[in-house]
Formats: sequence, C-alpha cells, structure tokens
Amino acid sequence: MDILKFKGIILFIVAFLNLAFAFFLWRKGRKEKATFHLGWVAFFSAVYAFTYGGAWLFENKLFWSKATWLGVLILPAYITFVYYFTETTKHLKLKSLFWYLGAIIISYLALTTPYFIKKVSLEYPFLEETGPLEPLGRVYIITCLGLAIFYLLKEYFKSRGFRKLQLKYFILGIAIYSGGGVLFAGILPLFSPEFIKYIDLSALLSVFWVGLTFYAVFKKRLFEIRVILTELLVGALGIILVILPFLMPTTFLKILTVFIFLLFCLFGYFLIKAIYQELKAEEILEEKVKERTKELEKSKEEIQKAYEEIKRRKEKLEKVLKAVVGRELRMIELKKRIKELEEKLKKE
Repeated sequence: MDILKFKGIILFIVAFLNLAFAFFLWRKGRKEKATFHLGWVAFFSAVYAFTYGGAWLFENKLFWSKATWLGVLILPAYITFVYYFTETTKHLKLKSLFWYLGAIIISYLALTTPYFIKKVSLEYPFLEETGPLEPLGRVYIITCLGLAIFYLLKEYFKSRGFRKLQLKYFILGIAIYSGGGVLFAGILPLFSPEFIKYIDLSALLSVFWVGLTFYAVFKKRLFEIRVILTELLVGALGIILVILPFLMPTTFLKILTVFIFLLFCLFGYFLIKAIYQELKAEEILEEKVKERTKELEKSKEEIQKAYEEIKRRKEKLEKVLKAVVGRELRMIELKKRIKELEEKLKKE
C-alpha cells in the first residue's frame, strides 16, 4: 500500500469516528442545545476529514482541495456550542448567524471560484496555488478559534469542580487541533515545502478535538462511553477490513481478507452484545437500588408521620392533664376556703 492510499484510509477512518460522535451527540443532546451543536462540530469535522481523504485517493485533485474548505463550517458550530456552554446567550442567534454566514460564503466561494485555490499540481505532494481571498479565510479561522478559546478560558477561571474539569478537556482539545493545524499547515511549510505533505494533519487531529470534548460532556456516563468506544473501535477496524480486499494484489488474498472481515463482524457483534448485556445488568441493579432507596425514604416518611402523630397526642394529653390538675387544685383551695368560713361562722 503506498503512502497516498494509507493516508486516505486513515482520514476516512477519522471521518467515520467523527460521524459516529455526531450521531451519538444528536441522539443524546436533543434537549441540550450545547450538546446538539457539538454534534454539528463532529459532523463538519467528518466532512473535513473525508474531503482530505478524497484529495489523496481520488482524481480531480482541484475539486477535492477546494472541498476541504468546507471544514471552515466547524468553527461557527463550535462557537455556538461555546456560547451555549458558557451561557453567553445575549444576542446568541444573531451572533451565530453572523459566524455561519461567513463560513457559508467562504465555502461557496472556495468551491465555485478560484479565489481561494487556483490550481493544484498533479504530482505528490499536490502543491496548491492559492487565490487572493485565501488569507481572508485564514483570518476568519484564526478569529473564530481565538474567540472560542477566549470564552473557554474566561469561563475556566471562574468555574469550580466538575465544570472546571470539563473546560480543561475542551481547552486541551482545541489546543491540540488549532496548534497542530497552525504548526503543520502554517509554520513548517514556510521553512520547507516538504512539510506541505503534512497539511492534512489538521483533519486527522480533529478526532482528538471532538473526542476530548465528547468525553468531557459525557464523563459521568462511563458505561455508555465504554459501549460507544467499543462500537467505534469495531466500526473503524471493520472499515479497514472492508477496504483491504480492494488493495490486495491477488485473488487469494482478496478472498482471505473478505473471510477475515466476516469473521471479525461475527466476533464484533458478540463483543458489543456482551457489553450491552453487562450495561443492562448494571442498569437493572441501579433500578433496584433506586427502588430500595425509595422504599426506605417512604418508610422514613411514615415513621416521621407516626412520630408527629404521637407528639400531637402527647401535647393534647398534656393540655388535658394540665386542665384536670388545675381543676383539682382549685377544688382543694375552695374546700379550704369553705372550711375557714365554717369555722368563722361557728365562732360568731
């Protein structure tokens, strides 16, 4: 397998992982706007990685190079996610529309005009001749990333506990993505054109960015994370095994890799099923614990009610007793007074 096919396959795997992240985030974040928009970040990251993979594997290098600019749609989605997560919701829809509009315009011009990429060489590493608006696109990318990091750092310094831990993962993820992209796509090519072949590493690093952010959002749901990671691993290996038969030089090796793929699918199915069963058992146990807790709370409430009733009756009995004792004391005083009056009458 030559280097181009290998890089293309790796980027397709990254695209698949990001797409899996996106569907999971959309499914779990239907009622959480921050998580829902993070799903769009994962989706556009998948598109970005796929276009770079296409640039290495397919013909028409100019089209696929232009299509990589669709990755700019990652940024407004991420800024919107940051707005919701940091609760910076003032004029949110207007600000989100502004960033999305800029990304859409850049993507459209990059795909349909030579203003961003004029032409691409037909030999590896397929050097690009940039257009007059390409620096403007870079300014947009840097501005978006800088704004997102600013809001995250601002929220980080005033947060505590688990939220602060989440923000650490967010900041680490975006630092890996933006730092790697700037280094391999911006700085190193200035010193040596040889580094231009590593420009696609920004697409590769997107899976770390999305993955770390994804983990931070669902860190408390460790069992679900384990299931999802297992599914992603099985899926990624499955994709590799699907592609391998087309790369094998002989018919025997093609048949062998197809057989291995089918065997892998069988074992992968049983592995995922076993993890789901374990998760189900944990959920049943958790439900039992919750039910027992409710029963104990109910018993506690009943004991509390019984105690209140006993206390109320005690107070009532004390009042009655006090009244009876008071009456008896009054009777004794009256009898004493009567006796004194009788003695006085006898003397008179």
